[in-house]
Amino acid sequence: MAFATAAAALYLVTCFTLAAAAKFRDFAMFAATVAEIAPQLPARGTAGIVVAVECLVALTIGGGLIMGSNTCVAAGGAVAAASAVLFAGAIVIVLRRGDVAACNCFGGNEAIGPVSLFGPALVAIAGLFVVVGDAWPSSPAVWVVSSAAGVYLMIAQRLLPLLHSSNYVSWYP
Repeated sequence: MAFATAAAALYLVTCFTLAAAAKFRDFAMFAATVAEIAPQLPARGTAGIVVAVECLVALTIGGGLIMGSNTCVAAGGAVAAASAVLFAGAIVIVLRRGDVAACNCFGGNEAIGPVSLFGPALVAIAGLFVVVGDAWPSSPAVWVVSSAAGVYLMIAQRLLPLLHSSNYVSWYP
């Protein structure tokens, strides 16, 4: 369990740091994406809240890991899981409306589709692992392997939608 908890925590730190950095790089584009996805909300304010939550999650989990505070890590995991559920809900709403909208989560401009639910699902699962995980690696070797697994999860999250949009994988009729 220690390996899975550490891998999930490191994945969340990586995921939320990269997502926030991409949105900082082109905040105007992200705000435009928010306006497409949720036209009833104030785009710039909502985009700012999303970026702030992403920074909060990354800092809370990362700081908790550095300080050895399971409480901080669990709190960050809970916020990550909750934000993933909210984002999955937004994706479902876009899909039900039949809108063509882009997901600008990591600075890319991938169209939102059913495969877009993979990222939030992975984040929610990792967040729950971090919340319920009470065992942490005791050796540096396990931390290194856990770090590699966390980075691998991030790569998998980014590659699946790209492969799907490039027609390498056809999961949906």
